Amino acid sequence: MKLRVCFVILSFLSAMVASVVGQTAASKPIPASTQVPRLIRFSGVAKDESGKPISGVVGILFSLYKDQQAGAPLWMETQNIQADAAGHYTALLGSASADGVPLELFSSGEAQWLGVQIQGQPERPRVLLVSVPYALKAHEAETLSGRNISDFVLANDTKSQPNSANISQANSNGVRSSSPPPPSGPTTFTGSNSTQIVGVTQSGSGTGLSATATTHAAVAGTITGPTNTAVYGLASNTSAGSNAAGVTGASNTQMGPGVQGVTSSSNGFGVQGVVTAASGGTAVQGLNKATAGFSVGVDGETSSVSTLSSGVNGFEGAHTGQVFGVNGSTASVTTGAAGVNGYEGATTGQVYGVSGGTNSTTEGAAGVNGYEGATTGHVYGVFGSANSSTTNAMGVGGYEGATKGQVYAVDGYTVSTGPFAAGVGGFEGATTGQVFGVAGGASSTTNGSAGVNGNENAATGVVYGVSGGTNSTTTNAAGVNGYAGAANGQVYGVNGNTNSTGPFAAAVNGYEGAATGQVFGVSGGTNSPTNFAAGVSGFEGAKAGTVFGVTGGTSSTTNGAAGVNGNEAATTGQVYGVSGSTISTSNGAAGVNGIANGTTGATYGVLGGTNSTTGGAAGVNGYAGGATGATTGVSGTTNSSSAGANGVYGQATATTGVTFGVQGVSFSSSGVGVQGSSPNNAIAGFNQTCGSSGCTIHAGIAGRFVTATGGTLLQGLSGASLSALTQVFSVDASGNGSFSGNLNVTGKLTKGSGSFKIDHPLDPANKYLSHSFVESPDMMNVYNGNITTDRHGLATVTLPNYFEALNQDFRYQLTVIGKFAQAIVARKIAANRFVIRTNKPNVEVSWQVTGIRQDAYAKAYRIPVEEEKPPQEQGHYLHPELFGAPSELAVGHNVSTILTQAEIAREPSSTEPPSALQ
Repeated sequence: MKLRVCFVILSFLSAMVASVVGQTAASKPIPASTQVPRLIRFSGVAKDESGKPISGVVGILFSLYKDQQAGAPLWMETQNIQADAAGHYTALLGSASADGVPLELFSSGEAQWLGVQIQGQPERPRVLLVSVPYALKAHEAETLSGRNISDFVLANDTKSQPNSANISQANSNGVRSSSPPPPSGPTTFTGSNSTQIVGVTQSGSGTGLSATATTHAAVAGTITGPTNTAVYGLASNTSAGSNAAGVTGASNTQMGPGVQGVTSSSNGFGVQGVVTAASGGTAVQGLNKATAGFSVGVDGETSSVSTLSSGVNGFEGAHTGQVFGVNGSTASVTTGAAGVNGYEGATTGQVYGVSGGTNSTTEGAAGVNGYEGATTGHVYGVFGSANSSTTNAMGVGGYEGATKGQVYAVDGYTVSTGPFAAGVGGFEGATTGQVFGVAGGASSTTNGSAGVNGNENAATGVVYGVSGGTNSTTTNAAGVNGYAGAANGQVYGVNGNTNSTGPFAAAVNGYEGAATGQVFGVSGGTNSPTNFAAGVSGFEGAKAGTVFGVTGGTSSTTNGAAGVNGNEAATTGQVYGVSGSTISTSNGAAGVNGIANGTTGATYGVLGGTNSTTGGAAGVNGYAGGATGATTGVSGTTNSSSAGANGVYGQATATTGVTFGVQGVSFSSSGVGVQGSSPNNAIAGFNQTCGSSGCTIHAGIAGRFVTATGGTLLQGLSGASLSALTQVFSVDASGNGSFSGNLNVTGKLTKGSGSFKIDHPLDPANKYLSHSFVESPDMMNVYNGNITTDRHGLATVTLPNYFEALNQDFRYQLTVIGKFAQAIVARKIAANRFVIRTNKPNVEVSWQVTGIRQDAYAKAYRIPVEEEKPPQEQGHYLHPELFGAPSELAVGHNVSTILTQAEIAREPSSTEPPSALQ
């Protein structure tokens, strides 16, 4: 028994050693032993009597006491501890003693106090040792209320029943007598939960209390109460491939569930249960709390290929009532989440992932009803999928009865020349809601296919191939809405063309009469990644007339409103939200021209955006092909005086990648990539994000400049006019700076060396003269002068009236001039003066006094003479070439990502203009 007690004590000491994290103390090596070490880990901070940290090797005396104050130590040990720069150290108490910490110190059950005394200092206030060290008294755990643990272990005797007399045979020391071992087998407990709580654990296989000899379960039970739960259990076997069930049970109650269970198994089931109540019961209620793995609350699966087989099948036979065959809901915002999700693995047969039916005629009844409560995310109220290869199989299916013929979802044709005639006319009278006069879509990838196609053959009259209009002010409402779902091919959501040369003729014309709301005269979109695919494409073939390929206008003053709005949703491909080009050489010609006439509001002449990650993709792309003339690729103006109004606005919405809100590139050797002009601030850079509540400044890089070796990173010019500019500062590619004016530094100036450099006074036209600065490890001020003693050999030197307020720790130097004499400081500095005495009268003395700064700034920001390099700079040098190290080891080398020339320029792959979209 004594050996077992020691092992428990040492085990808890080992746990105590592992409970505190710290550096390994620089003490004696821990003795090699097969026993668990008798050590206690202790961490502290070494400081001198003034409170400053002590670093390096420190001698510390550790003592254990039974009292918080006074009293003789029960145990002592001295160690040399290695403290870091902040004074932090960690010691293993007992490591300097052969047998470690004595076990008997903790056998009394009394509190223990640790005293710490740094060499040359008084002992610090004692520290109370708490819970873990008292685990040394853990031998108490060998008995339960004085009874031996073996009293509660049943032997492998499957024939006998529990014998309470065996328990009473344990003597007062907790040692069992030599009576026969107790029988084993199931134990029956009676009573209520208020008087008895019993936990039973079964390891391995066995029948236990299961319903049959072949069904293995931890616990099984039956309850007949009206609202109680028969059995509650937890299965925590989370090993790979486990199919453990929390509980298997049955209930005959009116309201209670047959089984309620929880499992954390990655492939387990929360509950498997059956309810046989005549009415009102719940067949299965399951909750799965696993946060990872393919886990389900309730699971159903089928691989059957038989007709009408289902993964999960719910049928509600009632003829009335708001009932559901299967009902599911979710509040998840995660992509792919679904209120009800069913999967049918069979590849043939008339099968369903989820199948439901009802005979109810009451409003709201549904064979399958799914509700998805999340307001964001790629989620589904009901989600269905199918792997069947059978013709016409669908995850979710709608049926059109025609089996042949040239049929159309919508087909319209007219030869009328009357006003407002239309090939297809649709009118939606609602003034709110996301509604459409005519909506069409196509998944065809064939050239020329269209979601809605309208053709009007008349050459005159106010006629339209497709006409749509709406008065709705609701977001996303559209006069005409077209969608081409194909992922490739030269397809259009809406396609229109005209040969008219009359003023304001348009291939597609859309008009939106609402004065507010995010509405569109014409709205188009495409997911095609093919080059030159467009959400809206307009081409005007006439050679004369004020004509437009696409024209749009709006009178709305609401933020975000646009005369023309283009959005290209493809994430790859050289695609454009809006594309325009011109080969005109006339002044003012523009590939795309936008003007915002509103005098208020955050308006834009042209607004474009793209989510594409492919190089060269652009929210707005304009190209002016003329070789002469003041042409503009993209031109935007605004007359608004509101804050945030922009002539041209660029926004890169991607949260990753080296993207640019606005980028300018010039191929001319004397050109400028981006130029800003303003009577106030020509160019400004802000690290900020802005929302409806305002803008937030971030810690980023407000301006970055990159140039090749030999170039100039930054240059400042100043003058009365553009024709008379003078350089006032510059920074070259090597980091050399030049400033024509004064340099004021309010903080610390750190340098490798310093000097003055002036025109040489003897040859100012041809030479420079340089002198090095005087350096000192202290923040030192120097004062000097000459003075002659009087006939008594005395002279008083008067210093500035701020001298003693600015300086401390004075030093003196005296040198006699012209004769041999002795000079001393007769009286030290007081009241900003000191007295010199010579042993002869009328002696000229050259004096020098130094002082260390003691002003408020010097006290707050004293310059450290020696300091450790920060971790990110260790192993690097300010001047690696002086130590034979490569330039890559220079401090600051590649600290921040330097953009490559290709990332900065992002030059187009060709200087050829883009082809017009036909």
